[in-house]
Amino acid sequence: MPKKPLSSSVQASLFGEVAAGPTDQLPKSAAAKPPKREKIAKIAESAQKAPTSTPSKAKKPSAVNKMRQRARKMPPVHYQTYYQATLLLNYTYTLIEKFPKHEKLGLMQAIRGRTEDVVELILEAASYYSRDHNREQLLRKADIRIKMIAVLVEYAYNKRYITDKNLTAWAGKLSNLDDAVVGWAMSLGKKEAAK
Repeated sequence: MPKKPLSSSVQASLFGEVAAGPTDQLPKSAAAKPPKREKIAKIAESAQKAPTSTPSKAKKPSAVNKMRQRARKMPPVHYQTYYQATLLLNYTYTLIEKFPKHEKLGLMQAIRGRTEDVVELILEAASYYSRDHNREQLLRKADIRIKMIAVLVEYAYNKRYITDKNLTAWAGKLSNLDDAVVGWAMSLGKKEAAK
């Protein structure tokens, strides 16, 4: 069955235009154009009616933006580690979606849970309320979780759930995060030794 052509008013509404009535169906040369003087007069009237510059109220930043601002106020070492952890989390969620459904409650859940734990431990360590000794313990736990994630990722590769390219990228992210966490923990250990 052939489709009926749409009327110009329906087409106009589909494309966000306003149909001008019967003149929109006439050729462009036949449609009456208002003279420039009338246009200028309309613009002048609207300018007179418009209120003078009123101070616009600034939008309140959303809670997510406040959280990001708070995270950016962390010391550089803490923020760099946190940033690498969030990159790992995003990449993990992206790759886990490709796993087979029968692994949903096994391997997928183990990798996802441990990655979320790493981010949580890093945030706890970066917290204002954490003491240096407590931070070092939290970072050691995060290091162990990162190493366990690496083992699980290698297992996923052996089962052929991920490609060589995915393994290389994932291992790189894990290695970068592990280096940052270990470096941060070692700097805390040096501070305690100096006391």
